[in-house]
Amino acid sequence: MFPQHARNVLISKDVKTVFDAATSLHDQGFKRITMVVGADRIAEFQTLLNKYNGVKGRHGFYNFEKINIVSAGDRDPDAEGIEGMSASKQRENAANNDFNTFTQGVPSKMTNKDTRKLFNDIRVGMGLKENINFKRHLDLGKVSDTREKYVAGELFEPGDRVTVLETKKSGYIYRLGANHVIVALDEGKVTRQWLEGIVHEEKTDRWYKDQPEWGTPEATAKAKKNVEIEQIDPVQKIKMKIDKEKNSDAVRHDKMLDRARIARARAKNVKSVANKKKV
Repeated sequence: MFPQHARNVLISKDVKTVFDAATSLHDQGFKRITMVVGADRIAEFQTLLNKYNGVKGRHGFYNFEKINIVSAGDRDPDAEGIEGMSASKQRENAANNDFNTFTQGVPSKMTNKDTRKLFNDIRVGMGLKENINFKRHLDLGKVSDTREKYVAGELFEPGDRVTVLETKKSGYIYRLGANHVIVALDEGKVTRQWLEGIVHEEKTDRWYKDQPEWGTPEATAKAKKNVEIEQIDPVQKIKMKIDKEKNSDAVRHDKMLDRARIARARAKNVKSVANKKKV
């Protein structure tokens, strides 16, 4: 997990509890120790380690000049996701065979192979079978309240009068997309806007095809034409572009032929005049 600190990591089957660690460090001759724990457990370990410092018992014996308890950072044990991750929750993830959540609690540089091995080692240590199916099931969750309202049909409807925040221009919603809307502006243009890029006007006017109440007739006609272009199938758009390019090539080709004919005719005239002079 932490290759840069590998030389300072001690792995021992005899060290299973905080008392085992304290006893082992004392036997090695250390006089001061520092324990790093979640912010929510500082008081617990300060009390526990200091209470038995210099006291012989079944837990072993240690006697340090100073015991420091340092916070690894604020953590809410009741929080969901990485904010509330702990060894207990990781064991719970392994017990529930929740590999996806388990991966969120390991260092980002840890390989998938090592993560799987750790996952199964914990399961075996808890008397459970190893897992051989490591498919990740992603819970995308809620993107935003705005998005949820939009999908539920509670945010915008075709015909709603809106204002584009960036340009302060007004228009109406012509069509709803998956995560955007097509807005026909009063000036006759069509624009595609994200949900957060528009707001309702103070007084919402519904637009009906038989009774357009926005802009001038000219702007209405222009916007409708732009909307029709906007709604053309993408494949059709490509075909139109190809046809346009072909037409352009054809026009250029015809012009080149015309220039060639003119040049040939001029050359004949020059040759004819030259022959007459010789005669």
